Amino acid sequence: MTAQQNGKEFEKYIDEILRTNYKEVYNEKMIRQKYDFITGIDHILKINNIIICIQDKLTNRKITNSQINHFISGINQLKTVIDNKNYFYIGLYISKKPFSAYAQKIANINYISSIYDEDVNKIKIKLFIFLYDFNNLSN
Repeated sequence: MTAQQNGKEFEKYIDEILRTNYKEVYNEKMIRQKYDFITGIDHILKINNIIICIQDKLTNRKITNSQINHFISGINQLKTVIDNKNYFYIGLYISKKPFSAYAQKIANINYISSIYDEDVNKIKIKLFIFLYDFNNLSN
């Protein structure tokens, strides 16, 4: 399987996790159908007045400032089309590698969390923990 195929399979798996646990989930295809100009977001999860934007990359390199900026740009574009001040936006970046030092600074300023690990199975576990913790905080 190629790296691109692995990435698509991982996106599909993330989508299945989200759909199993939440009602309002959009994958990349659905996002592009609804908002054709928004890029950089693989999944959107709506829970009450919270929107979680997720980007997942199974890259073997640290996440760069241009990659995190692209993700933030997608979130900002989404904010303009939804145009509802009652929503709170959270970004979640999933990868095999952490952010570079500069990308981490950008992420911190923009409330972007990350889940990363070399082991894809550990990433899945960390995602379950993130969602479990998020559910407990939002209730």
